[in-house]
Amino acid sequence: MTAKYTIIILTVLLIGCKVPLYAASPQTGTDVETGAKDQLDTEFDTDDTALEFDPEIESETSEEEEFTFEEDAEDDPFGEDTGKKKEDTTSSFFAALLSTARFTLKHEIFYKITRPDDIKSNRSSLRLEYSRSIGSHFFVQLDTKETLFWQNDHRALAEDKEIMAENFTREAFLQASFADTSVKAGIQNLIWGESEGGAITDVISPRDTSESFFISLEEARIGQPMLLLDQFTFLGDFSAFFIPDPELNQTPQENTAYAYDEFNAPVHFRKENSHGWSDYEIGGRWKKTFGQSDVALMAAGLIENDYIYRFDGTAADGDMIITKTKKRFSMAGLTFNYVRGNFMYKGEMGIKSPLHFNTSDYQIEKKDVLDTALGLEYSPGSAYTLGLELVNRRIMDWDSTLIGVKENSSSVILSWEKDFLNEDLSVLLMSIYYTPYTGYLHTLKTTYKWTDHLSLKLEAFCPDISDPKNELWIYRDQKQVALKILFQF
Repeated sequence: MTAKYTIIILTVLLIGCKVPLYAASPQTGTDVETGAKDQLDTEFDTDDTALEFDPEIESETSEEEEFTFEEDAEDDPFGEDTGKKKEDTTSSFFAALLSTARFTLKHEIFYKITRPDDIKSNRSSLRLEYSRSIGSHFFVQLDTKETLFWQNDHRALAEDKEIMAENFTREAFLQASFADTSVKAGIQNLIWGESEGGAITDVISPRDTSESFFISLEEARIGQPMLLLDQFTFLGDFSAFFIPDPELNQTPQENTAYAYDEFNAPVHFRKENSHGWSDYEIGGRWKKTFGQSDVALMAAGLIENDYIYRFDGTAADGDMIITKTKKRFSMAGLTFNYVRGNFMYKGEMGIKSPLHFNTSDYQIEKKDVLDTALGLEYSPGSAYTLGLELVNRRIMDWDSTLIGVKENSSSVILSWEKDFLNEDLSVLLMSIYYTPYTGYLHTLKTTYKWTDHLSLKLEAFCPDISDPKNELWIYRDQKQVALKILFQF
């Protein structure tokens, strides 16, 4: 489905480049239409008048033109000038096409340093980020990536392939803007929320969880077709969205390095059929900015980003029959940021009603949930940034029959970030503590800007999970280091 929308957006991009009279020049910011008109006025004087037809004059003129053609034919017998003009036109077309494009060529390797040590990820990718204005009211944006998984990458090993290719389009949309109103249609990511440690209200866009914390949040977001309306007023910014067919979180695939069997038994899976348009998502948000501070209120009717499982008996061969269902819930939320001096205080709250949980016999129970987060950032100028955040989930009317969850679950996030060498080197340290199912996750991320085009990244991940009920238990021995090389042009 995303490929279809990508093709539509690419067609619009090409139209925008084919018709440069309606686009602004990215170099000068002037209207290309004006330059083209001036060129036409120079080549064809508006004061010139048409000559009346005279047979004698026409005959002489025809002879001269014939003679001139013969001379031209000797000078350019193969039409080289014509060919050159075609090449120049083609070059101009591609130059216009690529003038606002950015390509990122990346290779990354993840190496597991605990026994048994081996390479987990070995892949190369080419990412295209493209944006272009068409006239004064329209704008197109594309963000797509093609990835090659080499033979010793766990994804290629799972498919038993020497090399495997995959395309992922994060964004591909068309935007129309008129006065204080903006409408966007196509594949988009809608980001709500402020928390770095939990999805409190940032639950619109699903995520790629197939490699858990080894995928950055930016890369994990999955775009989906949606219609988004923004209205800007003196009372604040109002936005509304509609998603006709929501995507779900991407989970670890079978036989990959992070695949896990939740049931520990042979299972026949089946999907529960949707009923017409019942799977749509819709919602809205109001946001008001006060200087460097802001506050937002939001509400939405959504589909949970993961399938909910239900046990529906046993098959003839004795295997369990598990039905995967999509369940609706409503969400109402509040976020705020308040800046005072070198401190930024931020908070977030989301009420979700109802969320769906499994009982010990894999039936489904509905419970209301309150998610909250409070954070503090201290940044004395450009010296460094120190962050602290507390995240909590409370399940209302919790009972002990629910599996894998407690009435309250919390995490504490501590982060430190600093730039060195005239901001060419950045270092980020982050530690997360989980309770009641105890566990820690320590992360180091460094980026060195070698040149304006070449960057090197070195990352380290150290999970320390002691409780088997912690959702990161399957990653307990996945202590890894990663090297990434990025070249942008």
